[in-house]
Amino acid sequence: MKNFLKRIFNRKNESTISYDTMTGDKLIIWKFEELVKTLITLSLSANQQKNIIGYGNVAEEMADDFDTYYTLTFLEYIRLNLINQEQKKELDSLDEYFKNHSYEKDPDFWNDDFLDTNFEWRLIRDQALIVLKSLDKDDLEIHYERTVEETKSESGESLMIERTKIILVKKSEKNWVPYEKGKSI
Repeated sequence: MKNFLKRIFNRKNESTISYDTMTGDKLIIWKFEELVKTLITLSLSANQQKNIIGYGNVAEEMADDFDTYYTLTFLEYIRLNLINQEQKKELDSLDEYFKNHSYEKDPDFWNDDFLDTNFEWRLIRDQALIVLKSLDKDDLEIHYERTVEETKSESGESLMIERTKIILVKKSEKNWVPYEKGKSI
């Protein structure tokens, strides 16, 4: 298990693994990797977050990703020893930030125009960094490639399909070559 984790977190620029073909523990490990990517995104500046997430509601997208990759799966992470009880407390603290802000009570929290100035989002960034350190993943960063494709719907309407590929890279990796059309953070 530890060798598999080591390989996942030491991957360089390789093809994307599809979660559709994974089952069991490999799927849980893939979700954990997605959680780490989400935590890194949450820890970044508002502009970087907007660049990574792309079109749509950035704040909501990050909260949904956190919910998907932590809240719905944390018991499996504990079972596989990917997190311990102390790390779970740190992650739960971050989870509470999102649970305490409904759209009805605090619409500015979910407004992307305030991501850089909203005090609560600063707290979330700080907490995400604390979590990354507790997981010993603060030596990682994300690199991404975005493609936008224009196509037509069955009724002939123009559609824009946006795909973002995100990979984890060690910050100390000096030989990493960015994607041709991509950006790196």
